[in-house]
Amino acid sequence: MNTFLFAWNPKKWKWENLSEAVIEANQTGKYFDEWSCGNNQSIKKGDRAFLVKLGETPRGIIGSGFVVSDVFKSSHWNEELSSQGKEANKVNIEFDILSEVPILTEEDLKDEMFSGQVWFPQMSGIAIKGNLVEKLEKQWILKTGNLLDTNVFELSKNYSEGKRVLRKSYSYERNPEAREACLAHYGYICYICGFSFVKKYGMIGEKFIHVHHKNPVSEVGHEYIVDPIKDLVPICPNCHAMIHRKVPAMSVDELKKIV
Repeated sequence: MNTFLFAWNPKKWKWENLSEAVIEANQTGKYFDEWSCGNNQSIKKGDRAFLVKLGETPRGIIGSGFVVSDVFKSSHWNEELSSQGKEANKVNIEFDILSEVPILTEEDLKDEMFSGQVWFPQMSGIAIKGNLVEKLEKQWILKTGNLLDTNVFELSKNYSEGKRVLRKSYSYERNPEAREACLAHYGYICYICGFSFVKKYGMIGEKFIHVHHKNPVSEVGHEYIVDPIKDLVPICPNCHAMIHRKVPAMSVDELKKIV
């Protein structure tokens, strides 16, 4: 497995659904997208991917994941060039972590331990030097609280929107009995903001609520015994989304103070 640095410059391309992508990646542990890899055609399925934000400050690494396709040609990310029929080299990436602000900042990357690597390149898809990969992964784990486990990913293929998609990947099993025990104790009202779907929407909202793991299953990374009262809590989808806007996720108490 090789490790590559992919680039995003908001000044050149606006990521319209970034907020939704961040929520999906951090709630489910996977968000699929195709990404330009410049002139690099040596990238393969299974390679590690990091995403760096260029251009306007703050700059730094905002995401990680795995490449889930070989290099292919697709419409150019630049709308003007795309309208002229131009194509770009791209790969599909399954992101496991995304953030709207840098997780490893420009200052972090200026540290001596990361010297010898161009962290803010002009082109996407450059190789990260082998002697820096382990250091990068260790710092990434420290910053995100997520343990790298390549066994939880199975190579997938993603298609442009509107086509039927077959995705094969591992997910983390949730125990429905633990969920029911949690709801039997707390009820179906959001623990954070107090929202009730049945009060707002009537019978269509009866017994609808998200159940949040205080310690995200994707971060535990292995099978464990869950306490439905201590480890789980019912929250509405809005509060659930807000909790996962940060990496690592915000605590229930932190968000409750904000609300």
